[in-house]
Amino acid sequence: FDSAHWVHNDGIVNTYSQVYPRVEQGAAAAVEPRRPRSESHMSIDLEVENDSHTTALIKGTWHTHRMGKNHLCGTHWDKEAHHLYAHVFKLLNKWVAQNNSVADSTTTTTCAT
Repeated sequence: FDSAHWVHNDGIVNTYSQVYPRVEQGAAAAVEPRRPRSESHMSIDLEVENDSHTTALIKGTWHTHRMGKNHLCGTHWDKEAHHLYAHVFKLLNKWVAQNNSVADSTTTTTCAT
């Protein structure tokens, strides 16, 4: 534990822990090199409006969007929160619609005669 890593924060959550989990377990954790980022995270751009962008969303992956704000972003005190949520829900709706259309096109029905 190095307290110097944990001092810096953006108002609510320290900046050292918000990039990726830093929990080490067992003897193997001390031997393995640290990854510069977590493989379970993927950065997305909410401003992109094309359909190919939503196909990049991978189920089971923690998608992140860097806002350049502190952890009050998206809360009651953030006057621009409605723009953030409008973009997020628009992106998710497009992703669901695309995945449903792919599922519908690959589903076949057979009838017994």
